[in-house]
Amino acid sequence: MTKLQSKLRHMRLFELMRQREMASHVSRKLRVSRLTDDDGAEAILLRTLASRSLTTPHNRPV
Repeated sequence: MTKLQSKLRHMRLFELMRQREMASHVSRKLRVSRLTDDDGAEAILLRTLASRSLTTPHNRPV
């Protein structure tokens, strides 16, 4: 394999890795948005519980 072929292969590999990472990031965002769209009340409840867990007994943020 020549240097040029090796370099092209290397570039293609990194481009595929970058595209795969972008696709996984998009699907992760989609899952989160679906959760908040479909189960609005549950999502609000979960957010409320999470924010409460980050406060001390006298409502002071951690």
